[in-house]
Amino acid sequence: MTRQLLHATLVVLALVAAGCAGSGGQTAPATAPAATAALDPAFEQFVDRYLKEVRGVGATLPADMSADSFAQRLETQRALVRDLEKIDRSKLTFEQDIDFQMLQGTLKANVREEEQVQRWRQDPRRYVETNPITFKLQADPRPSEERGQALVGDMKTLQARIANAKINLTQYMPKWLPYANARIDGTIQHFQNAIPAFVIRLSPALGAQLQAETDKAVAALRDFRTFVNGEWTKRPEGDFKIGADLFNYLQETRHMFEGNDLDLRTIARGASGFTSVPGYFDWGWKQYRITEKMLEARAEQIAPGKKWLQIVKDMKRVHPAAEQLVYEGLKIARWTREWTIKNDLVTIPEQGQRELLCMPISTPHDDAVRRVRDPLGGF
Repeated sequence: MTRQLLHATLVVLALVAAGCAGSGGQTAPATAPAATAALDPAFEQFVDRYLKEVRGVGATLPADMSADSFAQRLETQRALVRDLEKIDRSKLTFEQDIDFQMLQGTLKANVREEEQVQRWRQDPRRYVETNPITFKLQADPRPSEERGQALVGDMKTLQARIANAKINLTQYMPKWLPYANARIDGTIQHFQNAIPAFVIRLSPALGAQLQAETDKAVAALRDFRTFVNGEWTKRPEGDFKIGADLFNYLQETRHMFEGNDLDLRTIARGASGFTSVPGYFDWGWKQYRITEKMLEARAEQIAPGKKWLQIVKDMKRVHPAAEQLVYEGLKIARWTREWTIKNDLVTIPEQGQRELLCMPISTPHDDAVRRVRDPLGGF
């Protein structure tokens, strides 16, 4: 397993280091390797099962986001919690016991959260998640034909998700409506710009198939936008709050925050029990006020008489566009050149052509690497 491979690698590195440790021609005395505790096979099998049944590693999980798929995921995690508690922790290695606690906290938190808070009934954006599609278009190292076949499946899955969304979204969240519209509009524009550029890299038959499924997906997205702004707004209004009890439970189980841990309290400057509400509110506002005072002091140093928030707004207004970041970075490096040399941080040649390799900016579908030769000559 991965843990065993990592341990073997560390052993090899330790042996190599031991072989190089001698000085003056003397060889370090041989020492017997430390005994390695055997991994508990039952727990290792459980980890594999978790990765497969919950994370989808080496398996295909339901991707249509139907109500049944959410129910199946919840029941799967309930079963895993029951089976994890049957494992004898006394047989686990130190590393396995850490993994045990992490998995126990994660699974218990997932079960309770999914029982009490069902965001899939409230948030349209969940059904328009396109990161896997974007990855296949821009960064997937597989051959284009293989990526194209996968994209056809992704477009079909997206259509199925949108169909289920109209059934699942039973609670209207007014504040999420503009964000849902932005997600849908952005996805349509992304498909219209990126898919045709990728299709030309495919065989004619596969390219036509991908374009056809993309057109169907775009039509489904437009219909979904009509639904979101019409029928969804007429459904009962939902509640974003999860409640203090669930919040505190997630802090303790998923994030493993111990509010009475002295080290954590010292680092966070928190009172006993500060990781749970209501104490968490008081602690959070205290940190906010401390940070605000620091920002006010720094603003007075940067621009006396100007508020820190105005300074931030001014900086955002003059911040370079994405296409200019490389050039602006090189210009700043030129400004700091003399100071860098004076403080012996690095030696920068007076003359000489320098070359910077960077990922393409304006054409993400292009596999070519852009070369910028003159640091101050633009693109």
